[in-house]
Amino acid sequence: QPVPVMFIIGGLALQLLLLKPLGFSIASGLLFACTAAAFGKRNFAISLPVGVGFALVVYGVFDQLLKLNLPAGFLETLIFGG
Repeated sequence: QPVPVMFIIGGLALQLLLLKPLGFSIASGLLFACTAAAFGKRNFAISLPVGVGFALVVYGVFDQLLKLNLPAGFLETLIFGG
């Protein structure tokens, strides 16, 4: 099925383009929502905030616990101080 694959490829392309300007959490949240759409969950109003929430948790683990840097956007700067 080519349509679901295009959702994943589109999500990866969006993440690649938006990682630096918008930060890890928003870019990865979009990737999560696109991947969920490829698996049949097409309600972006639910999957996008869930994806951003998961990505914020991952960012927090990398930033606070592991002391490793991921690209920070306005959301990460607001919550974790950059």
